[in-house]
Amino acid sequence: MRVLVIGRHCGPTQRIARILREAGWDVERLSGADALHDTVSPPAGYDVVIVQPADKVLASGILSRLRHRFSPSLLLVSGGFRPEERLSALATGADDMLDADAPGPLLMSRLIALLRLRRREMRKTYRLKGMTVDIASRRVTRDGRDIALSAREFQLLVLLMQNAGRPLSRSTIIDRLWPDDLSVADNAVDALASRLRRKIDGPFETPLIGTIRGVGYTLAAGDDTATGSGEAAWKRSSGRDWRAVA
Repeated sequence: MRVLVIGRHCGPTQRIARILREAGWDVERLSGADALHDTVSPPAGYDVVIVQPADKVLASGILSRLRHRFSPSLLLVSGGFRPEERLSALATGADDMLDADAPGPLLMSRLIALLRLRRREMRKTYRLKGMTVDIASRRVTRDGRDIALSAREFQLLVLLMQNAGRPLSRSTIIDRLWPDDLSVADNAVDALASRLRRKIDGPFETPLIGTIRGVGYTLAAGDDTATGSGEAAWKRSSGRDWRAVA
């Protein structure tokens, strides 16, 4: 799931982003001013847009503009509001509202329920050439064998699965996995990818995780992945071998 969290860089937005990342979701951040600025064009394709307003008053015009900019994404507003403010927000663009201090499991269950209603089906499992990643249970198996991963290794694997067949640069991985830590360097990504590769590829004959020289990492695509255009397409578009060693 791709999520955009809009709001000031403060405790509530950091908490929401952390909860979603720990669940393996791809989270990006944007300030409220930038979200409304017509010259700012964030990437399209978000499944969910979560708004943490600067104050308790939400002008109907703001929500209407957000709904227009990010349609058809699910729009959820987080904060503390009076009943009349909730009614106004729901009437002018919000799909749901949630208290800013709501427990993490409640946030996730509300989002999943809303997405289920919106899409009728939410992808909870990724499959790739004998490997299965179950988001809900945080379980990874390959050829029927369970693979134990740390929280960070699981986050990287989910990110690679969501972008199977496409290269992810080291800077992109840092932005997704360590968004608030400016001290993280490329070697931290390399070390994490190396640990993940030992667990995912080490015991098996066919490698899945590839290193793109001077770029970053990629995961071989297959017909059963959620995204990606396939290994052949990656080779055609780049002229490079996805298994190349940096």
